[in-house]
Amino acid sequence: MASSEDQSGEEEVLGSGQFRAKLDRLLVAAGLASSISDAVRKIKQKSVKVNGELKTDPVIFLEVREPTTVRMGRSIKKIRFKSPSA
Repeated sequence: MASSEDQSGEEEVLGSGQFRAKLDRLLVAAGLASSISDAVRKIKQKSVKVNGELKTDPVIFLEVREPTTVRMGRSIKKIRFKSPSA
């Protein structure tokens, strides 16, 4: 599961430390977007990068062990996730 920075409840634990998350909910939980519709709009405008890679898909796969850098416009947040076994 993710830490308190991502309380969307939309993540699903996958094999080898990965989980699936909805990008719009991740942006809201991280405080980068004021609402889900704002996050969706920013994703469609191609202003969201995760770990330096432009993201336009609504669902992304993230590693639990590694910190994730999320950038929306000029705002940047580093997010750490907790392992489901911890």
